[in-house]
Amino acid sequence: MNTLEPILEARVLADVTTSPAATPRRRSAERPLWLGSISVATLLLAWWGITAAGLVSLVPAVAAGGAGQVSVGRHAGLHGCHFVATPAASLQRIVLALLAAVCLGIPVGVLMGVNRVARGLLDPLIEFYRPIPPLAYLPLIVIWCGIGELSKVLLIFLAIFAPIVIATAYGVRHVSPSRIQAAQSLGASRSQLLRWVILLAALPDILTGLRIGLGTGWSTLVAAELVAATRGLGFMVQSAAQFLVTDMVLLGIAVIAIIAFALELGLRWLQRRLSPGMASTTKFEDAIMSLRITRLTPALGALVEGINLARPLSDEQYQQISDALLAHQVLFFRDQQLSPTQQRDFAARFGQLHTHPIYPSHPDAPEVMVLDTEAFDLRDNAIWHTDVTFIETPPLGAVLAARLLPETGGDTLWASGIAAFEALSAPLRQLLDGLTATHDFTKSFPLERYGTRPEDLQRWDKTRLENPPISHPVIRTHPVSGRKALFVNDGFTTRINELSEKESAALLAFLFAHQARPEFSLRWRWQAGDVAFWDNRVTQHYAVDDYRPTRRIMHRATILGDKPF
Repeated sequence: MNTLEPILEARVLADVTTSPAATPRRRSAERPLWLGSISVATLLLAWWGITAAGLVSLVPAVAAGGAGQVSVGRHAGLHGCHFVATPAASLQRIVLALLAAVCLGIPVGVLMGVNRVARGLLDPLIEFYRPIPPLAYLPLIVIWCGIGELSKVLLIFLAIFAPIVIATAYGVRHVSPSRIQAAQSLGASRSQLLRWVILLAALPDILTGLRIGLGTGWSTLVAAELVAATRGLGFMVQSAAQFLVTDMVLLGIAVIAIIAFALELGLRWLQRRLSPGMASTTKFEDAIMSLRITRLTPALGALVEGINLARPLSDEQYQQISDALLAHQVLFFRDQQLSPTQQRDFAARFGQLHTHPIYPSHPDAPEVMVLDTEAFDLRDNAIWHTDVTFIETPPLGAVLAARLLPETGGDTLWASGIAAFEALSAPLRQLLDGLTATHDFTKSFPLERYGTRPEDLQRWDKTRLENPPISHPVIRTHPVSGRKALFVNDGFTTRINELSEKESAALLAFLFAHQARPEFSLRWRWQAGDVAFWDNRVTQHYAVDDYRPTRRIMHRATILGDKPF
């Protein structure tokens, strides 16, 4: 049974019928109304002042011939410019041309968007005539179509048609393939794909093309009404210009501007009104696209596809990612366009965020740490380490986003503490279980590497006092899965407390080397838009320092965890 259409129809109708009053307006993003009122009032006041002073006759004279009859008596050619009939004639031509352009332009644009042959045949023709001014091919239209209404409407139609076709084709070509694949997986027919996925996704571009085309059509109006017209705003402006009647020219321009502005406002309202319908494709995509998770190595790591981390997670998505993190320990997401605030919000979905005491943070999101090799480079990441184990509640996990990458190099390795623990012999696991180890931030952040300025020393002292050495179990139990993992790392672990100094050094050296074995690790080659999310409780990682002097920028949001046990 095909289940796509009822699901989509219910979601789209529910969104479109939602009252716009339920969505609060953002005043800060809108243009202040009073500023626009001041500019209009100033223009009208200047108009009144100039005409009152008799400097220029700008105000149209009203003949006594009848209500709504605007004419200039001394110029017989201007009689008949009725204030209602004149704009109505122009509006009729614009509306007819617009309807024809929409009815023909959208199907042609869709065809060009989905079919390479159609695009190859039609695109050169549209791009050939599109830049040509309407007055250039006006004589041809008159020769072929005569001087009746058809030639006028056709000229305006050609001006509107090209922007609609180009915008529609662009929107269709850029529909996300994942949306189409998701709909096809539910058995969507070609007509359902076109109606519910392709057209809805391309709707913002179509409406943009409509607005551009309408503006072009209005600018063509005067040229269209040169063709033996007896009515219309273009006719009125041209006739008034021939008789040098400035007031009628200004009146015609003003009416054209007012009508064009009103139509623009109408299209903007339509775009806002339909925006819930556009958003419904996003909601539907979330509803039908379950995460596709591909295991990367036997020990740890998985590639997660079918999700956009820039959008808030649904409860189902949150649970899926949580379960995947539990199973695979480190997750990778390709092609994510995350702003710092979106990265922060995604990470905050999983717990309270931690602000690093050493590294700088992003100005838009203080919880996001900036790792920039040119701005603040301590070179402390080229060592196997677990993040921030020098505090009482080391992080649950971290979300790392690639911002600027070297052309080659700069990979990151992760290793599984669970796999490393389970590979130990039973006697050694028994020995380690119950031991504790000291973690000290100064091991990775010694003063000589941190800085030499007085303010550097002051900040280092403050951080050291706020983060004294602390003890954690050598073997920690995962608070959710209950699995055991090695919890010592070369970045911050200084000694095993229950052993002598030599015994501790020997055992830690073995454990550090053991955890870094290739069997327990994976290597991730970064691409632009990559995001990694790892379980910091049971993993460690190593940033390969092989790309200098090329710059590398990464953003990290760190999620606080619980006290190890």
